[in-house]
Amino acid sequence: MPEPTADDEPRLLDAVLDRAGGLVHRHPRRAERLAVWADRRAERAADRSRLARARYVRAQIMTERGELDAALTLIAEARRWWSEAGHTLAALRTDLGRMHVLDDLGRHHEAIEVGERLAAALAELGTAGPADDGQEARYVRAHAVKNLGVAYGLVGRHTEALEAYARAADEYAALGRHDETALPLANTGLELLALGRPVEALAAFDRAIEIFERADDPAFAAQCRGDAAQAHRQLGQVGEALRLLEEARGSLERLGALTEAVRLRLALAQTHLAVGLWDEAREAAGSAATQAAGSGLRHDEARARFLVSLCDLAEDRCGSALEELQRAGALFAEVDDRQHLARVALARAQGLAGLGAEDEAREAADEAVALLEAGGWQVPLVSARLLRADLATDPAEAEERLGAVAALVAGLDLPELSYEHELRTARVLRSRGELDLAADHLLRALAALERAAGSLPDYALLTAFRMHRSQAHGELVEVLLERGGPGDVAAASHVADDVRARTLADLLARAAGRGPVLSAAGRDLGEAYAELQAQYLAEEQVPPATPTRTRDLERRVSSLRTRHLGGAAGPGVRERGAVRPDVLVPTLAYHVSGDDLLAFVHRPDRVEARRLPGVVGRLGRLLDDLDDQWSRAAIASAHLASGARPLVGSARATLRDLHDLLVEPVADLLVGLGPRLCVVPDGEMGTVPFAALHDGQAHLLERWTITQAPSLLDADGAAPALPRAARAVVAGVPDEDAPLVEQEARAVAGCHPGSVLLEGPSATVAALSASVAGADVVHVACHGLHQPQDPLFSRLRLHDRWLPSAEVVQLDLDGALVVLSACQSGTHASQREPVGLAWAFLAAGAAGVVVCQWHVADATTAEVMAALHRALASGTPADEALRAAQRDAVAGGLHPYFWGAFALVVGPTRARAVSAQRLLDPTEETV
Repeated sequence: MPEPTADDEPRLLDAVLDRAGGLVHRHPRRAERLAVWADRRAERAADRSRLARARYVRAQIMTERGELDAALTLIAEARRWWSEAGHTLAALRTDLGRMHVLDDLGRHHEAIEVGERLAAALAELGTAGPADDGQEARYVRAHAVKNLGVAYGLVGRHTEALEAYARAADEYAALGRHDETALPLANTGLELLALGRPVEALAAFDRAIEIFERADDPAFAAQCRGDAAQAHRQLGQVGEALRLLEEARGSLERLGALTEAVRLRLALAQTHLAVGLWDEAREAAGSAATQAAGSGLRHDEARARFLVSLCDLAEDRCGSALEELQRAGALFAEVDDRQHLARVALARAQGLAGLGAEDEAREAADEAVALLEAGGWQVPLVSARLLRADLATDPAEAEERLGAVAALVAGLDLPELSYEHELRTARVLRSRGELDLAADHLLRALAALERAAGSLPDYALLTAFRMHRSQAHGELVEVLLERGGPGDVAAASHVADDVRARTLADLLARAAGRGPVLSAAGRDLGEAYAELQAQYLAEEQVPPATPTRTRDLERRVSSLRTRHLGGAAGPGVRERGAVRPDVLVPTLAYHVSGDDLLAFVHRPDRVEARRLPGVVGRLGRLLDDLDDQWSRAAIASAHLASGARPLVGSARATLRDLHDLLVEPVADLLVGLGPRLCVVPDGEMGTVPFAALHDGQAHLLERWTITQAPSLLDADGAAPALPRAARAVVAGVPDEDAPLVEQEARAVAGCHPGSVLLEGPSATVAALSASVAGADVVHVACHGLHQPQDPLFSRLRLHDRWLPSAEVVQLDLDGALVVLSACQSGTHASQREPVGLAWAFLAAGAAGVVVCQWHVADATTAEVMAALHRALASGTPADEALRAAQRDAVAGGLHPYFWGAFALVVGPTRARAVSAQRLLDPTEETV
């Protein structure tokens, strides 16, 4: 900057400080450079007035950056210099900044005292001074009243807060300062949100954002978008909430507004909680707690710890949740946040109930209800009353409590609350035997669920959301089977399947499966994903004692991926009339109901059901026994001259036990079903080798050609067959556990003339991605790994790096048959909607996927794969080709460990999700 003359120094300082003040929210780093320069010049010139102004601008920048103690010091210095310079109004005005910082520090009562004294002093100054001073005093008083509204709201005095914002907005408008009305509008939205009025809040936020943008104030516009995201979340519009949060995050990071970035993390944690992504919510809330504690943001630290406790409650870690709630409660008491103290009481009641301490839980729930009623906080009040109904000592009390809250739920019209209320009401009606009414309420619960799910932009989000809200489906299945009217059994089967079918329909429509390209997703996500890939490779060299760092990185990538999905479009509206609820493939579909298993047999003319009581626990134990059988076979084949053949008998015994548990009870329903059978497993059943089950005489593959499906199939769900001169892509990546993979790849490629063969160094992720478009069959032989905590990170090891499910969905596999000769490629978590490798390939458009459910010695795998591809090349449908290869292995005396791992998973070729109402009323048009 040029050296000014003595005459123009004050004017230059004024110009620089004007510029710095205008840049505080838009470009805080530039503003700080200018303010520091002006501060030094004014101090050297002993110019008290301009020194005060420079200190105050610097305080505003420190506040934005979260350096609150430094901000308070600078504000006090600015007030002193202005007072010494005789500028009374300017000195008083510093209290506005002081109020702001005190609120950030959670010292809300101090902020209220400062604001009320300031308003009184300004009123006196406005009447005693000249006209110009009076106008300026009115303007500062409008600021003071607005800041008072903030402090009132933070201690739960919402009515006073709304009145303060209205007075401030009126004063700004009367003074012709229309741009200044944006902040009172935005804060009004926050108060309305706290009172459970999200529609009104959203209107206020939208108007405020419009004014902020017109005034070129990106920081406040970004903050307001973060607030609007919470209104959308409360309305069940989670996809729009994510979009706004991502927009706001980008703006605040560019501006370096760290304090508001902490609050945005809190909003993101709340949104993840709403969806059911507990790990991502915990990561966002935990990092916000650390950052808030480091910056002295006591109120924000309290909110972050409270959100961590809610993550614990969601995962039934009630003891840990109660400890975290105690810490959060102490912080909320310190800052006198009455609403959150009431919410802590509610969460404490939930934790106590989870530990079985029902008397203490009722006492805590009653305390929460009283506090929430007194504060007028309607949304958590509904949750508290619903919990109190859950804790009722008899059905009559529960019904009375549910009836008392019904009007409030209807008035709020929020999908999540509607779902919870309808579900509980249905349970009470079912206990009284009023099954028709119970079914009606459950249908309303499912409609509310889909209303909330409809805005989610990604398959993983839909999976988490629906998986954690599947109780209404299970309840409706039981109600329909109890009622037993015409068509109720078929409807029960479709409802049982509905959780899977709806998300799979979105997945197959490819509107939900795309997501960001992780390896090219921008600085934050792209860098985090690159770090995760480097960690995977490092683990191969030195396996860690615990995979903590890997899981932390996976959670970070998942969280960042979710944020990027905020801008993605949600699943499109399904074409009307495109789907019928008829199942035209003979099917044995299972549904876990508590410790029971429901088996539905779909025949061409009817659906029949049978309950298998108490089998779920036994199934888990038998699957553990089966794992032991496979381990023994693997060891014997590697170390004994006789191999695993002597162990065939004991393996068959376990397979016989599984058959007797799962198939024998419905054997009479399967008579005359035809040569093909599709099995739709549920829960842990995804790891059952159905083709290998033994009835005492033969394996099931001797009776049927068996496929598996993630959901009920229609006529288009037949197993794929390859055309003549099929275009094949074959990739093989050997490792020390599977050194013969390249021989397998060459043998498979030899079955398909003209195939693309990627082996060794040429089998990279990029090469595979570029080659699969337009392929009829894709064969991948490599190491596979299942990640049960987050199946989107189940992955295949190609030559250069790992290919996770989250990237598999990016492949163009339209109609291709995929063969995964990779261990664990058919494994998934014991949940209703697995997202493992098979589902990822279906998401990418594959017509079917041959998977491997456990590790198999590669020499035997190569034999089975070669036999499979010879049959495929001759035009044999994939299910028959796999059956023929497995029967050859049985005829050769091979242990089931070597051939039973392989299964064909077939997905529907069009969306077939049907509304639950449509299943019960065929006259309703499907959407």
